[in-house]
Parts: sequence; C-alpha cells; structure tokens
Amino acid sequence: MEVLVMRDVDIYGLIIITFLLGGFFTFLGWIIKSQNAGDMLNGFDEKKHDKDKVSRKMGGNMLYTGLIIILLGVIGVFF
Repeated sequence: MEVLVMRDVDIYGLIIITFLLGGFFTFLGWIIKSQNAGDMLNGFDEKKHDKDKVSRKMGGNMLYTGLIIILLGVIGVFF
C-alpha cells in the first residue's frame, strides 16, 4: 500500500500562494477601513450609501477574509 506524501515543493507553493492572497486581501481591507476609502469599491453610489459605514463594513470583511485565508493556509500545511 502506497502512502501519499506531499512534496516539499507543494507545501512551499501552498504557503506562498496563501500568504500572497491573504496578504493582498488583508492589505486592501486595512486600507479601505483605516483610510475611509469605501468609494474605491466598484458600484459605490455616494447618494445612496454612507461612505463611512461602507468603509467600515467592507474593509472589515476584506481584512478578516485575508486573515482567514492565511490561517487556512497554515492549517493546511499541518493537516
């Protein structure tokens, strides 16, 4: 019976990709939330929505999405 072992190259690729994607989402979320840049989102209408509220909500969502991507990548290495 053959045991499947993940090669080191696959693990390094997984780590690199998850850190890049997670870092990208985390950075964008931080910028949107901290700099109040909700207007840079596609489809944002200033007449219809409050910029501060959109910035807080979407920035926080993107920030947490990036952190979860990084966390899943780290967990994926060990399991």
